[in-house]
Amino acid sequence: MSNLTLIAPFQTLSLNEVAQGGWTHKVTFTMNDCNAVPSATTGSAEWNLMLLGAGYIVQSVAIYVVTPFVFSNASIVIGELQIGDGAAATTYFATAANQKVQGTGATSAVAAGACYITTTTTPVAYAVATNAQLNMTMTVTTSQALNTATAGEVDIFFKITNLAQLAYPQSN
Repeated sequence: MSNLTLIAPFQTLSLNEVAQGGWTHKVTFTMNDCNAVPSATTGSAEWNLMLLGAGYIVQSVAIYVVTPFVFSNASIVIGELQIGDGAAATTYFATAANQKVQGTGATSAVAAGACYITTTTTPVAYAVATNAQLNMTMTVTTSQALNTATAGEVDIFFKITNLAQLAYPQSN
């Protein structure tokens, strides 16, 4: 199965929003994205977010849990996100620091307002040498279908700079 596309597109934040916190891009991941996954998909699913060209730098990634994920399938006790690229699903979050986003029914439940940011085990700025697909993977309990979400919404913020664009500005 090819990678999925989020229902709400990857967004470039406005200059005013960037000035508020330095984040340049945002994606909102909801229960609807999980429910759009074919029922035969179990364990994990991956969504393409943005193609990063050579010259891009990903400085940081942060996750804000608006509403913890809840699944009608009581067998799902793990719900976590990983942010990566073509090199690895965990380029921006180490495997041991997967971002837990599940509330009710989870082994390690989180509450609304939980926040995560790039860990210190990841480079502060990750330079993209060749084109790479920025992606997000949701992992749930092994062999369980992702499409049983009844609630859930997270905002994922990125600090992404295109150094090639800064070095050779393009006119609009």
